[in-house]
Amino acid sequence: MDKKVVEKVLFIRRFEEKIIEIYHTDVIKSPVHLSIGQELFSVLLAEKINKGDKIVGNYRSHALSLALTKNPQSISDELFAKDSGEFGGRGGSMHLGCTEMGMPWTSAIVASGIPVAVGIAEAQKRLNKIDNGNRIVICQFGDGAMEEGVFTESINYAALKQLPILFACEDNELAIHSFQDARTPNTSYEKRVESYGLTTSSYTYKEPNQLAIGIKEAINAVRNGLPHFLIVKCYRWMEHVGVGYDWNLGYRDKKDLDDWKMFDLETNPNLWGLDKDYINSLNITIKEKVNRIFAESHRKENAPSFSLLNNIY
Repeated sequence: MDKKVVEKVLFIRRFEEKIIEIYHTDVIKSPVHLSIGQELFSVLLAEKINKGDKIVGNYRSHALSLALTKNPQSISDELFAKDSGEFGGRGGSMHLGCTEMGMPWTSAIVASGIPVAVGIAEAQKRLNKIDNGNRIVICQFGDGAMEEGVFTESINYAALKQLPILFACEDNELAIHSFQDARTPNTSYEKRVESYGLTTSSYTYKEPNQLAIGIKEAINAVRNGLPHFLIVKCYRWMEHVGVGYDWNLGYRDKKDLDDWKMFDLETNPNLWGLDKDYINSLNITIKEKVNRIFAESHRKENAPSFSLLNNIY
């Protein structure tokens, strides 16, 4: 695994652990949906973004925003509702983005980013025709979003118009607390999508290097004008929303997390082509960096109340 990818994965994890540490102080003024255990997909997607590309995520937006940004201070400041935040402190955790790298927005409404991403892909295709470019759109969402009507409409249109879009699904088999078999018939998502004429591929966090190769191949196909649906099996470590665990709710078993951790970067770095000494030394530097970022956010000015309605039309 590329060491830059590994460093970003660890940075995102330490960043979110810092959120857990301070969340009880109420300096973060919004609900949070943590990405701990699911960092890799976002980092690998962000690594393939070129100038002119666009990327749309969902409310579990920390990993994608931090993977993209060259200025993580702006993300921390946004969480703290500071005027210097990515969106002036008005967006908060569920509406993060990175405008510099083509991520203008995320939404807390399930699946709402999917049709928006398809519209952007239509625009990208037209621009590509003008200058023979290869701009693309990456749309990341969870498996629960595939039960919304806009998903079906969007993949139908993307296939019909052959739009340069990657539908990138994180499949943790949960929509909040509901497993797939309680929500949808027992047929594979890939077969459903393929029936609309889209090519598909599927990977798992249990094979991180294969996932990296698969994302590269999928994005290359999209740059050649072929829409693609990529799904990756993963596991949500924390509760759906919040900074704790939810084993007491009884809908899932902690033994499942123990199994997934056996393939994780920090538990099994050899699987990623690394060793524990390297991970430990990297973590020391990263923790210091994260602490500095959050300390700086504490010192900054809050967003002024008169800015609350800015950019609302």
